[in-house]
Amino acid sequence: MDSALFRGVIRFDDFLLVWKSFAEVERTWGVEIKTLEDWEKALDKAFGQVKDWGYVGVKCGIAYNRTLSFEPVARPAAEKIFNVLAADRNLFDSLSFQEKKPLQDYMFSRIAGLCSRYDLPLQIHTGLFYDTWRNVTQTDPSRLIPFILNHRDTRFVLMHCGYPYGRELLAMAKNLPNVTLDMCWIYIISPRFAADFIDEAIETLPQDKVLGFGGDFVVPEGSYGHAMLCREVVSRVLADKVLAGYWSEEEALSYARAILRENAIKVFKLKL
Repeated sequence: MDSALFRGVIRFDDFLLVWKSFAEVERTWGVEIKTLEDWEKALDKAFGQVKDWGYVGVKCGIAYNRTLSFEPVARPAAEKIFNVLAADRNLFDSLSFQEKKPLQDYMFSRIAGLCSRYDLPLQIHTGLFYDTWRNVTQTDPSRLIPFILNHRDTRFVLMHCGYPYGRELLAMAKNLPNVTLDMCWIYIISPRFAADFIDEAIETLPQDKVLGFGGDFVVPEGSYGHAMLCREVVSRVLADKVLAGYWSEEEALSYARAILRENAIKVFKLKL
């Protein structure tokens, strides 16, 4: 990655998928895992290196594996499950999700707390999946509200407009000072939805609450095409606001600069 052009975010989902990831964490971070304390120390070590490596945030895609409902869990309850898994690393298939959930919930709370300590925004996938045969209700962003309320010092960036739960996400950003909305991926999911989302965001949110674009592609050509579509949608919405007398042309341009550039610089504390 060319650091002159790009800044990265890092994923710590391995620390949530505990029963799958013992060997991966040991290999990546050079530690031996026997206890929950070892697991926590490995996570602490990982966070300690993040900024040195130039990362500007942490991303969580755990919604592809489970519901976004995270509950407070006391450490002894998490440790009990961890010890079972540590004793037999092949127990993944025999334990139910409900049996493993307390450990995941506990570790996700640890990740959120470390994001606060290191002043790194925590990106979370919400809404639509990229594949099929999925239960989209498990990624309704409103499921995160109790967790966010319990982590008021952590900055959350909620991704993909929560599609199809866009209005719920707008209400969350309105009421929760530590929530920012990220419109990555949404323009190719539905340009119409993206336009309506921006239109309502203009009328309901401060302009620093929205990150207006993200490519979400493996190949650069996809990001370029998505950026072109984004510009088309944003310019059409802002032109309509100007023609309706809601904004002056300069106010509309100021909003575009904010959501397409300035807000990302502030959220990720980029030094440009």
